[in-house]
Amino acid sequence: MGNLLFIFIGFFASQRFLLPNVYHYSPVIPLIFAAFLLLKSPKQAGVFAMMSLFFISDLGGQYFDSTIPIYNSTNAEIKYAGYLTAILVLLRLLSSNIRMSSALLGFALAGLATTTTFVYSLDAGNLRDTSTAIRDILILVCIFACLFESRDEEFDIQPLYWASLGFLAGETMNLLLFFDRATHGYMSFASIKSFVIFPLFFRLNADKKFTPFSLLLIVPTLLVMLAYNSKMVFVSVVLAAVAVLVITLVRRPSYIGLALIGTIVLYGLLQVTLYLFPDVEANRIVSFFNELTKGNGFLLTIENLDPVRFQQHYLFFSRGVFEVVFGSGIGAGINDVNGQLSTVANETAFTAQEIRDGLFFNFHDIWIDFGLRFGVITLVFIALGLFKILSDPRTRIMGAVFIMILINATFSIAGIFMAVLFYKIVLQKPVKSNYATGKISSVRTTSASFFSISSGNRRKNRNPTRHRRNVHNFGSFHRTAKKPFLSHQTKQSNP
Repeated sequence: MGNLLFIFIGFFASQRFLLPNVYHYSPVIPLIFAAFLLLKSPKQAGVFAMMSLFFISDLGGQYFDSTIPIYNSTNAEIKYAGYLTAILVLLRLLSSNIRMSSALLGFALAGLATTTTFVYSLDAGNLRDTSTAIRDILILVCIFACLFESRDEEFDIQPLYWASLGFLAGETMNLLLFFDRATHGYMSFASIKSFVIFPLFFRLNADKKFTPFSLLLIVPTLLVMLAYNSKMVFVSVVLAAVAVLVITLVRRPSYIGLALIGTIVLYGLLQVTLYLFPDVEANRIVSFFNELTKGNGFLLTIENLDPVRFQQHYLFFSRGVFEVVFGSGIGAGINDVNGQLSTVANETAFTAQEIRDGLFFNFHDIWIDFGLRFGVITLVFIALGLFKILSDPRTRIMGAVFIMILINATFSIAGIFMAVLFYKIVLQKPVKSNYATGKISSVRTTSASFFSISSGNRRKNRNPTRHRRNVHNFGSFHRTAKKPFLSHQTKQSNP
């Protein structure tokens, strides 16, 4: 019964065409669950807080040369209630434990941001924006929250899975029945729309292999991503999947035959999709991959693929070496003196004021947006942390989801909170599993910290069979003894 409830909530949250005047109230339902569980079970409350953030329609888009929104957006009161709930969950999740290496890294980042902000503020030619500075400070606070250990607490991730599965079903219906590319352009403008891939990755993580149902999920997931018409969402999924595949093959070369078969199957599914839905031939994502085959030279190909992103990277690296390496400080922007970015940008990419004044603060890619303020050196540490997550078999697949959130959603406040909650709840303390037998031990291990070099202390499992009774399997996240919140009985349904 609980699963059907969450499927229905997710399906309702996607109905921007069928129920345009009420669908954007869907974040309220998981917020009620989160508020109810906040004191009793912070991690479970965090699961519902992530569900609420996923449902928030923070961007509605607008028709060309018009202020009329294409889709209704979530009310400001509901959005800020979601943000406040995320903050409260983070506060409840924090423990007083922090490794020395993490503490030193936190102090170094704070010192670097303070120094560069002060130094470059003395130069009148450097730009500062108040709203951008507030967002940068929020990012720093979230990074510091990730440096501290999370509470060691059991939780049930399945409500988020079932809700996102319902959302995917609703988006598939939208694509088949309501969405018109010529009229709407994009099927969704919401900042966390890329999380629609979660059901597929969850099933891969839970089943440890491709099952008929996970194979079936590939088609609607692929179709919906094409309808979102966002190159970076699609490309980041491909890159994350390739990263997981490469790391897996390095550690288990015997899987190379299976990987080759899987690649052929996925390519076949893409071709079938294009045959059944020829309209996507005009899609920007398909055009992106077609451009790669023209052989026009590396730089020209990159520029033709995405002129806006090409010029953003050009402006980023045209600054001084010190600024590129260490950043320009909190709230910094770039002055497009020669108009290189202004000539190719449009109001779906930047604000009208940014294009008019040539002063840009909001960039597409996290490595430019974040690297501009905190430097390439900080990006290197983050990349090392992501590599550690992908190298750990317990967090590899969910780590790919985390990377997609970072790349596609952290330009918004909702996306920042989604990323930090996902890391704190799902990745920071994974459960130790026996992948060979599928049996789960209730003994938890402390995973390698995202920003730490050391692996930390691990608790020894002195009696491996002690807690195997009444164990419930929720993918790779598990509860023991107690019946999970609004969940099934001992046997879990599969899909």
